[in-house]
Amino acid sequence: MNTKKRPISKRFECNEYEAELLAIKARQCNLREAQLIRELITGFAPTEAPGKEFYDAINEIHRIGVNINQIAAVANGTGVIDPDWLTVLVERLERQMVEIKEIVLKAKPYHHSYYDKLIYEQKKARAEGRAEPKFGDDLFGNN
Repeated sequence: MNTKKRPISKRFECNEYEAELLAIKARQCNLREAQLIRELITGFAPTEAPGKEFYDAINEIHRIGVNINQIAAVANGTGVIDPDWLTVLVERLERQMVEIKEIVLKAKPYHHSYYDKLIYEQKKARAEGRAEPKFGDDLFGNN
């Protein structure tokens, strides 16, 4: 009996472009290439991993939640609550939620995919007789 979690190994071929795409997409999703392929096969389309700002905002919400729980514990034990402090915490929580929405919405993919833009820019460069952009160049930089 095979005790390996995934006893079946699959091998497939791809060209340089496809291999680079796979590596980039896996890195963007913070997954290994094999893990990304398994996710796609099972019908899950991973998205790009959120940046540090997202996790910072989540941590701040956690800290606010801890403060609210502490206020609730005091209120339950004494029957007294500090409404001013509770208002401050609720306002901070609302600001953090807005910040998280902005971070997540800003992280949405560009209207044109990188690969479509790359092909477009390469054709344009050839037509204009200049050097073509290479895979990995920042095509959406501050132009």
